[in-house]
Amino acid sequence: MVTKALGINFLWIDALCIIQDSIVDWQHEATLMSHVYSNSMCNISALDAHDSIGGLFFDRETSNIPSCTVKICRKFQRKRLYKFAYADLWSDSVQHAPLTRRAWVVQERLLAPRVLHFGKRQLLWECNELRACEVHPRGMPPTGRLQIFHSTSDKFLKESFRPLLQGGLDNPLTSSQMHRAWNDLVQHYTRCNLTMSKDKLVAISGIVKRLQPLFKTDYLAGLWRDDLLEQLLWHVEPSDRFLAGEKRPQYRAPSWSWASVDAPIVPRPELNPVIDHMATVIEAHVNPVADDITGQIVNGYIRLQAPLFPVKVDTSRYTRFPNLAWDWGRLKSINETIPDVWPQSVVEGLKFVPLLMTSFPPHLRSSVLDIFGLIVQPVEGKQGVYQRWGSAELNWREGRDLVNFGVRPINGKWTFEYNPSEKYPEQIITLI
Repeated sequence: MVTKALGINFLWIDALCIIQDSIVDWQHEATLMSHVYSNSMCNISALDAHDSIGGLFFDRETSNIPSCTVKICRKFQRKRLYKFAYADLWSDSVQHAPLTRRAWVVQERLLAPRVLHFGKRQLLWECNELRACEVHPRGMPPTGRLQIFHSTSDKFLKESFRPLLQGGLDNPLTSSQMHRAWNDLVQHYTRCNLTMSKDKLVAISGIVKRLQPLFKTDYLAGLWRDDLLEQLLWHVEPSDRFLAGEKRPQYRAPSWSWASVDAPIVPRPELNPVIDHMATVIEAHVNPVADDITGQIVNGYIRLQAPLFPVKVDTSRYTRFPNLAWDWGRLKSINETIPDVWPQSVVEGLKFVPLLMTSFPPHLRSSVLDIFGLIVQPVEGKQGVYQRWGSAELNWREGRDLVNFGVRPINGKWTFEYNPSEKYPEQIITLI
C-alpha cells in the first residue's frame, strides 16, 4: 500500500527476496546488502511491529499529534506564543522502538538515503539532511534535550557517509573522527539483539563495505588495522545481566574482537595524549568463511611483541574493580579490571599485557599516568598462544613502583618513557 501510494513500482523485502533455506543464496545476498539499501529510493520502517506480521498501521488518536501552542501575556510586555512539545519524542518513538533494537536494522537504517518510519502515534522521517515528524514537519527542534540525541552515533555516521553516498571519496573527516564514529557505532550496535548470534559480523558488513574506502586500511573482525592497539582496549559494559556467563558463546570471532562476546561493548575512548606504545603489532590476520572479509570468520590471530606480567585476579566480589596481585607485591595504583565474561572459578596462568600508556600534568587529572592493557590466559597445549580474558587500566597518582613495568620519569618531571625491564622482557605472543 505504501509503495503504491508513493508511486514506486518495486518493493524489496529480504524475507521474500532471499531464499531463506539456502545458505548459498543467503551468503551471496548478504554481501550485497550495502548496495540494496544505499541505492534504494526509501526504506519503509515498521517501528512498533514486534515481528513480521505486526504491520505498519495502528489505530491512533490524531488529535493528540499536534503540539500545544500557548499565548502568554505579561504586564508591560507584548504577547508571545510558546509552542510546547514532548522533548523525548524522537528518542522514545525511534530509538526505543522494538524495530531499532534489532541489530540487522542498524545498517538498514544508516545505509538507506531516506527512511519513512511508521510508529504507533505518528509518521517520522529521516534522511541525510533532515529528521522530521508530523509534529515537527520542518525538522526536529535543535534546542533543549532533543539536542542530546542529535549528537549520537547514527547521526554522526550519517554525516560521515554523506560524501560517499553522494558519489565522492574526498571525505573531510580526519582519521580520529572516523574511528570515533566507528566506536559510536560499535557501542550502539552491541546493545541491539540478534536472533542468530553467528550474524554478529555479517549484520554490519554493509556498513563496513561503505567505510573501507574512507578508512583505507584492513578490517579485522570488527577492528581496523591502523588503530589496532587502541581498539583492542574495548571492554564489556559491567552489569549483572551481561557478566553472568562462564565462557564465550560459539566461535564467531577471535577472542580479541568485541564480536566474540554477547554483551554491550564500551570502546576505549580516544586517548590523548598517548605518550608511548608498550606493545608492537607484528602481524594480524583473519580468515573469512567465504571471500568476504567483512562477513563470517573461520579464525584469526594477532601477533604482538610485548612484556608479560604474571597476575592473579580476585573475582570473589562482583565488581568492576577486582584486586590484582602481582609477583612483586601490591601496587600503589587504582586498577579497573573488567572480565569479558564473569569467571565462576579461579583461572590459572593469567598475564597482564600492557599496550600503551598516557600521561597528564597533575593539575589536569586525578591520575598522572595510566597504563592500558589486556588480561590474557594461556591456551592449553600451545606455547606462546593466549586468549583474551579481559581488559585492565592502571592509574597512578604518584610515580612509584613503575620500574617493574619499565616506565621511568624523565628529568624528575611528570613525563615518562618506556623501556622493557630486564625482569619482564618483551616476548612474541599470539592472541587468538
